Amino acid sequence: MSRPKGYIVSEETKRKISLTNKGHPVSDEMRVKMKLAKVGKISNAKGKYWSPEARERFKKIRIEQAAHLKGVPRPMSELQLRNIIQANKNRVITDEIREKMRLSHLGKPSGRKGKHLTDATKEKLRLARAKQISPMKGRHHSEETKNKLRLAALRQHENGNLSITSESCKLFLNALETKYGVGIKREFRRFNRLFDGSWKNYLFEIDSNYWHASLEANRIDSEKDNIAAQLGYKLVRLEVNSKQEINSRLIQYEPILRSVFNASAS
Repeated sequence: MSRPKGYIVSEETKRKISLTNKGHPVSDEMRVKMKLAKVGKISNAKGKYWSPEARERFKKIRIEQAAHLKGVPRPMSELQLRNIIQANKNRVITDEIREKMRLSHLGKPSGRKGKHLTDATKEKLRLARAKQISPMKGRHHSEETKNKLRLAALRQHENGNLSITSESCKLFLNALETKYGVGIKREFRRFNRLFDGSWKNYLFEIDSNYWHASLEANRIDSEKDNIAAQLGYKLVRLEVNSKQEINSRLIQYEPILRSVFNASAS
């Protein structure tokens, strides 16, 4: 039997309804039925205007509900995950939207600021993430997508917002310091350009096929060459594509590196 319009539910009845529905699982099939039952129906709130007092009451209720549910795990179902993946598929985020998102977060303190998780909480989060299905599971980026990601990272690097120094580059510079007994400064910036390393009047660029194969990367490399020449630095470019190549590259470039470090030492 449906309740008449304007019927007020008592607090005791609300509590009974809450206890009845608590812990009641809703299957994916039932979610679909509930969704189809609401399709085409006009919302009761359509055309209504809420006063500032009513909006403030709604806000307080949502804050209380959020505080009550704080720390309660709410895992997503398979259907919800599929819907999210489908909604974001082929979604294009323009530069204008990215800028709006960036500005909307400026000046806002992080919700995690000053908080420290206990080891027990960290373990719970790790186990919860292990049970979740990653939206990237089983998916592979196409070469076109990889190229787009590479160019996006290069643009951020160009603006000074991202360091793309690879692990093989860091390890190779560490090997140079150990072998020749020098101290190489990392990420040396000149004219909004980051060089992988600097030592005295030498600049080092550790190139790899991944970051230096595109036209955009070639343009940035040319600018770095010009900057080094204008400022009187000697730019040394060395190719290292993986960690496994470090030892062989040290042997290959030994004449060049010996002339660099010995000439500067003398």
